[in-house]
Amino acid sequence: MLDLDLLPDGGMSWLDASGPESSVVLSSRVRLARNLQGIAFTTRADDGELEATRDQIIGAARQAAVLEGAAEFRLDGLEPLERQLLHERHMISRDLAGLERGRTVRRGAALLTNGELGMMINEEDHLRLQSLRSGSDLTGAYAVLERLDTDLGRHLPLAFHPEFGYLTACPTNVGTGLRASVLIHLPGLVLTKRSRGPSRGSLRSGSRSAGSTARAARSSATSSSSPTRRPSASPRRNSWTT
Repeated sequence: MLDLDLLPDGGMSWLDASGPESSVVLSSRVRLARNLQGIAFTTRADDGELEATRDQIIGAARQAAVLEGAAEFRLDGLEPLERQLLHERHMISRDLAGLERGRTVRRGAALLTNGELGMMINEEDHLRLQSLRSGSDLTGAYAVLERLDTDLGRHLPLAFHPEFGYLTACPTNVGTGLRASVLIHLPGLVLTKRSRGPSRGSLRSGSRSAGSTARAARSSATSSSSPTRRPSASPRRNSWTT
């Protein structure tokens, strides 16, 4: 049974408008994709491998100071409505929740989170680290996520290539495995007269926009994200350049 009382504010602290420029930017998220060496990607692994991967990752995560006291949710033991609730609170993806048509929850699928910082286990990649914060705070979100990435790298054999960077299930994520996004309140942009359409810089960098998951006749929020693909020289650090 899903118990959201284990999380501060039920996992909704990113929506409390406590962050900078929160009248326009509802939240900022930074995500890192990682995989373990010598283990098949989740779409190719069998149930035993998926469960072993989950246990290995959770064991390493319990040694990370920034995740001390984090709640653990094993998604393959939750009801569909409970998984949908976690997805609607931006804590897991539709893929991990098994909400896509014709798909079921993978064996070994899990979430470990303390609210603002967490990890999805056995999604498209073995590990998706994510930091979700209120307002426009990509720098803060990245800083705490980098500490978690460094801690996990001390205990997990992450798949890293000296030329290509971190190896991922999808080729577009290979490199840093990093993607940064902000959820923007469109009426706030209009009221503050800051909406001038996509900038040339965002188009050159490969940024994209998508409507919020709470779709109505007219969406009032949009998520703008930008991937970074150039690997850094060290497997423990990431580059913001594209």
